[in-house]
Amino acid sequence: RHNDIDGTQLLEYLSAEVVKSYFGTRSQSMVFGTAVQGGFKEKIDDLCVKIGEGAGYKGRGKITGSPKDDKLDVVVWVDFKDKYWSKLIGFGQCKTGTTFDDQATIELQPRAFCDKWLIDAPAIEPIKLFFCSQNYPIGDYSKVKNAGLVFDRMRIMDCLIAEELSDSLYQKITAWCTEALAFIQNAQ
Repeated sequence: RHNDIDGTQLLEYLSAEVVKSYFGTRSQSMVFGTAVQGGFKEKIDDLCVKIGEGAGYKGRGKITGSPKDDKLDVVVWVDFKDKYWSKLIGFGQCKTGTTFDDQATIELQPRAFCDKWLIDAPAIEPIKLFFCSQNYPIGDYSKVKNAGLVFDRMRIMDCLIAEELSDSLYQKITAWCTEALAFIQNAQ
C-alpha cells in the first residue's frame, strides 16, 4: 500500500483495461475481485447481467466461509450485437508479489467457478487469464499451461494504451508508483 492506494486493487483495475485492449474494440470488462464493494451474491448477479449469461447466483443454501471473489478478479467478454449466448468470455486472476508457484496459477478454475456459483454455465467455457505484476516464466510450458493466458508485466505494457485509461486510474497509478519509488529510495 503506497500513497493510501492498494496496489493489489490497482492491478485489478489496470488488468481490466489491458485485457479490453487485447480482446479488441468490442470487448467489455469488469473488476469482480475484492476491489469491488458488495456481497458475493450481488456481484455474481451483476456479473451475469453484464455478460448476458449465467442467469444469476446459484443459491446453495448458506455460503460457508467468505468467498469474497473465489479468486475471480477480472472478467472480459465480447458481445455480438444480438447480445445472445455463445460469446468469448475470459475469467482472470490477478497476483502481485514476487513468486508465482504452481499453486498460485491453478487457484482460479473458470469451469468450477461457473458450476459452483452460476445457475447456468456460459454456453462457451470462459478462458482462464492470469495477470501478474512481475515477469512470468513464459518459456516454461508447464507453468503457462497451468496459468492460462498470461499477462505479466511485459505483456501488460505491450497491451496498455495509456490514452484510454481514465484520468482517475492514471492518477492512481502515477501516485502509487511515485510513492513506491520513494519508499525504495528511502530504504537504501
